[in-house]
Amino acid sequence: MSLTELPDVALLKIFRTFDQIELVNFYQNFLSSKRLRNLIHHNPCLWTRIHIKSTVDYNQFTCFTRLLTANAATIRQLVIDELDIICRKILLENGFSLKKCLQIEELTIHDEHIGNSLHSTKFCSATLKILRLTNDQINFTEVSSSNQLSTLHLTMHSTDILKSRLQSLTNLHLKIMFDYDHRSHEIFSRLPTCSLHTFTLKFLLVNNHSTFPNEFHQYVNSCHYLHTLELSYLHGMCPFPLHHTLDYPKYRRLILMNISHLNQTEEFITLHQCVLPSVYFQLNSTSNLNRHSSCIQQTYWHTNQLLSLDYIQCVTTSVELLNEYNITWSDKNGKSQSFESYFLRSIYNIPHVIASLRKLIITKFELSLDGLVTLMTNLSLLTDLIISDGKIDQMGSGICDLKRILDTQMVTAQSNVKTVIMNNIHMSRRTIVKFSFLTRQLASLTLHNVNVLDRTLQSDFLAFLKQIAQQTSQFRWSHLQFLTLDYRTNDDSPSLISIPSTQVLCCIKPREPNSTTNNRTTMNFLQLPGKTAAATNKPRAQVALAPQHGLMDWIRKMNNTPNISGTNGKLLTVTEEELAKHNKKTDCWTAISGNVYNITPYLDYHPGGVDEIMKGAGVDATTLFQEIHSWVNFGSMLEKCLVGRLVTKHGPTEGALAKKKSLPLRLRFDFRQPDSKSLTLFIYTTCLTLTVEKIFVNIENGKNLTALIFIDGFVHTVSIELLELVTNDFNVRISSNKQGQIEIDLKKQTDQMWKSVGKFAPNHLSVCPMQDFEPIYFNATLIKRTPVTHDSDWYTFSLPSNVFMLPPIGYHIRLQRTNDGVIITKPYTVVNKLDEENKSSSEHTIELLIKHYIDRTMTPMLQQLSIGDTIEMSSAEGTFDTARIDMCRTLVLIAAGTGLTPMIRILNYATKQIDSEQNRDIFLLFFNKTQKDILCGAELQAMSEKYKFTFYNILSRSESDWTGETGYIRGELLHRLLPKPPSKTNVTNTLVCVCGPAPFSKQALDLLKEHGYNDSHLHLFLG
Repeated sequence: MSLTELPDVALLKIFRTFDQIELVNFYQNFLSSKRLRNLIHHNPCLWTRIHIKSTVDYNQFTCFTRLLTANAATIRQLVIDELDIICRKILLENGFSLKKCLQIEELTIHDEHIGNSLHSTKFCSATLKILRLTNDQINFTEVSSSNQLSTLHLTMHSTDILKSRLQSLTNLHLKIMFDYDHRSHEIFSRLPTCSLHTFTLKFLLVNNHSTFPNEFHQYVNSCHYLHTLELSYLHGMCPFPLHHTLDYPKYRRLILMNISHLNQTEEFITLHQCVLPSVYFQLNSTSNLNRHSSCIQQTYWHTNQLLSLDYIQCVTTSVELLNEYNITWSDKNGKSQSFESYFLRSIYNIPHVIASLRKLIITKFELSLDGLVTLMTNLSLLTDLIISDGKIDQMGSGICDLKRILDTQMVTAQSNVKTVIMNNIHMSRRTIVKFSFLTRQLASLTLHNVNVLDRTLQSDFLAFLKQIAQQTSQFRWSHLQFLTLDYRTNDDSPSLISIPSTQVLCCIKPREPNSTTNNRTTMNFLQLPGKTAAATNKPRAQVALAPQHGLMDWIRKMNNTPNISGTNGKLLTVTEEELAKHNKKTDCWTAISGNVYNITPYLDYHPGGVDEIMKGAGVDATTLFQEIHSWVNFGSMLEKCLVGRLVTKHGPTEGALAKKKSLPLRLRFDFRQPDSKSLTLFIYTTCLTLTVEKIFVNIENGKNLTALIFIDGFVHTVSIELLELVTNDFNVRISSNKQGQIEIDLKKQTDQMWKSVGKFAPNHLSVCPMQDFEPIYFNATLIKRTPVTHDSDWYTFSLPSNVFMLPPIGYHIRLQRTNDGVIITKPYTVVNKLDEENKSSSEHTIELLIKHYIDRTMTPMLQQLSIGDTIEMSSAEGTFDTARIDMCRTLVLIAAGTGLTPMIRILNYATKQIDSEQNRDIFLLFFNKTQKDILCGAELQAMSEKYKFTFYNILSRSESDWTGETGYIRGELLHRLLPKPPSKTNVTNTLVCVCGPAPFSKQALDLLKEHGYNDSHLHLFLG
């Protein structure tokens, strides 16, 4: 069935998804179909919301103007952008006029010439309710006395409209300069008073008329129904003391910006004992107010919603007043100090200003354990705490022994918080212990995607609470009544029962995605959480495709066309911003599992119709694809449409939750027996850049095969109990014919054909985020140990024959030993010899550079190892992507001590590209205590001379003959040694990697952000 054969109802449904330009383009393309043209021309539902904007296709704009003029009577909302002179002329010459907009309710005009050519709004004032004039030169002179205007936005020279009677106006937003043409008494005399509820005045006083305060006072007092007042002086501080004229108890919401100094406000309110409105907000943009920030008396301020901060303190932190006693803090731009610095400084310096907080929301943050304790115990009125998208106590992520944590935890002051909501939070084990001790008043706890930072043990939040309850009596949630879980767990009931609560512990059942019940109805389903039923696939609606547009037609087109991606066969690196630009039916890209496809040629072949597939236009459609038809092999169907790889902005730390990723598609698995002696396993992925370094294989006892595949921050698991035994002589490779296809060749111990591959384990084809995955351990053998410095050795371990592992650059493994019944685990970054990347460890060896500490637990045990001894080693972990090196033109490496280890392989990789004539500026800043502590100093110096990159050794305890840089990491040093930070638009051209002790790394990140770098430039390797 062709498009012209569809019924009117179906066509209108399609047309309503178009914007006006697309609709006109469609109209012009169907000149032969009178029915379709009439449907567009005469259907009111297509012309209710209009946005007029410039276009270079003037023929198209002329057609649009004619259709718009014919349907002007149906327009309800109209926006007119600034137009170029030709579009302006076309609009006026084709007879468009607001006089024809008989039902318009909302009008926004940005174009000065169009606005002034209309002269008056008399013709549309009978229905017009909202009018916005944003250009300073637009000037309407009058409106009809019977106007229905309720909301009016005016700027500098458009105030002549105020001469008219505006009896229905309730919201007035005025931005004006009081000059000699617009004197204050003339303006205030025109403003409506009878029904005004909200008045916003942003002004600049030029003529300094001495009567302004009195005139303003008379006007606001004459507005008897006024309850919201927002005053802003646009340049510096207001020269007039307007806070003297305010009737504070009159307002519900009062916002003052640059109206008075804090000390002036304090003196006035103290003297007159003013009762402040329930919502009061004062913000000043001058920098000399810090000394006044602590002058506000608690007597008059503690019961009000008040935030009196100077502009310098809060300019880089989003502060949003939501409701009473509700402030949101966010470090989303990350340009200055962290949330903790701001908030704790406020607690210590101006506690009376924020002591009234009852509800606190914190988003996108990093917080230390001490910061959390200070926050929860120093705000005595705080009862509701909502935290999302953050990490707490990253420095404590390596402390996993619960007994040790409990021994060091002291009883602290209690928090009065009763309701806690956590969303996308990672916290250390000692943080969970401290949180459970602090919150004995807790009545309601909501958890969504809350995980433990430590990876050595069970990472489930509730499971760890159970362990705490079993080992200490300090954990007591006697008042807990509601526990809400918004994620699936395998066995929730035992964890819930173990929580020490004397109340009936309930769980609010999560609302179904399409549920229409309200909150009150949902609360009736209080029950313990159970296992979520498996989702059932719903039948998809299909549309009739045009002739020769079936599946086989698409396959023939794919086979007969070399490339239809529009990139001439080149694979591009596509950012999210670039992807978002391709969201039209004539230019449609989408991303699935990290690959970007140009699906424009496929739209008409999609069985579900164009509208359905357009839901994924310009966005990452992985989740949408998996929900609807995860069984489809899109990699094969869209192979010729491949544009390249999708690159997202990485956060500042390894495994950061900067942005929640959609769950990737499950891998597919198959096997083949070429003969009775061998077996080949096939694992199909959609990752076209997959290398063998991202694959780990372990065959335990010749029977149980486990393969881990690391793709885009997720771990895919293939786990099989083989039917019969195989040898340890196996081969792992990426198919040379098909990108992203893994092939594992196995040799059978007995010569026979298998009836099946065996049994699949419960975790077969499972997917898990890297930060939540528990690694696989095996025994590695020490085969070589070479001294590097007085306290550091280079270790070489041999992998067992049943293990295949080539850790990717920037990844680490864990070494694990048991000492007196205590399991000790320590991560170490895998290294290679400098400038010998091709001669480094194979899949049979792992090399580590380890510094020995006498007072630590792991390194003394490592020193006791003899050649031939074994130690437990884990599969690799990490999130670093070498694609970030490929894209950058400036690479900065900052390391302290053994923080050099991840930089070694990065240097090898980056200098190898320089050797291939790829231009890149490299800077290495290496911090150590003394000259004898410098690791690989001679090799680094030789590499820097060979590849012409900048290398600095900085010593904190230098000797008299040292001629290099000295001291600790500091802003002056970074400013002098590093290049200028990149512009905001070049987020991928610069990469800065940091590794060292936790205090060093934290200080380095803060200094780099002050220097102008942001999260998209930074990658932190956790030391």
